[in-house]
Amino acid sequence: MLPGKPNVLLVNEGLETEQLAFTLGREVGYQVMRLQNRPLVSSVIEAESFDQVLNNFKASYFAGAILIPKGELIRGIEQFFSRPVWEPTALLTLMDSFQATPEVFLHRLSNIMPGHFGINQPFFLRFDNKMGENNFQLTKEMHLAKLHNPHGIISEHFYRRCVSVTILQELAEKQYSGSWDGRTLCRAQIAEYMDTGSRYLILSLAKPSPPKGHNSSVSLGFAVDEALRSRVRFLNDTQLMHRLVNETCERCGALNCLERSHPPVIWNRLRRNDALKETLRKLKTEAK
Repeated sequence: MLPGKPNVLLVNEGLETEQLAFTLGREVGYQVMRLQNRPLVSSVIEAESFDQVLNNFKASYFAGAILIPKGELIRGIEQFFSRPVWEPTALLTLMDSFQATPEVFLHRLSNIMPGHFGINQPFFLRFDNKMGENNFQLTKEMHLAKLHNPHGIISEHFYRRCVSVTILQELAEKQYSGSWDGRTLCRAQIAEYMDTGSRYLILSLAKPSPPKGHNSSVSLGFAVDEALRSRVRFLNDTQLMHRLVNETCERCGALNCLERSHPPVIWNRLRRNDALKETLRKLKTEAK
């Protein structure tokens, strides 16, 4: 946005229809709510104030709400959750009916889950990957109620068994082989964390994103508890992928893991510390 009389909105001509709709919807939000303190670019590099961040969130929420009406989304998700088996095409069909990007769709879904479905602990993750590189960056995350795994850990290698990462690997393989049909990939996983036993249902979507040669996955996760079991029938589907996972390779004690991308240096250090503590405890006991 270039301020002036009148203001001028510059839009990247490479935006997809869904991206353009969200961009324009957000601008409508700024105008309708008369939000003056706002960022002038869509990808905010550095916020100037808390009010600016808050107003950007309000305008973005407005865009998601007009693109994906709450009533229609609730009806669609109720039908989707009532299916006895996991059907990724059903979720994609619902998303496409709103002409929304995967990120906007999952964000909007996270808006309605606590109030309507009583599912109070969703979390959102976005991973970016440059084609041809075995490097996956967590670039966005949102946690409601508490901090779930995985979360922002700097300079470590995220676990290659997590669906947020495996869906990007699958997309890249399809792109290289020429078998990708251009449609967003949709996958799901029941992830059980080795160290804590916590279990999550994770829905993940992946597609290319700017700049050219880059892919992104967005994932929405829910703690597997009584509230989720009462709502989601396909949790018992034997075709739904179940995997033991961890936060990062550096923290994982699954020493024979075929997907390991980095040695378990932090896990080894913690084990050494535990062994040292145990040795000191024994020495203190013997000295008495």
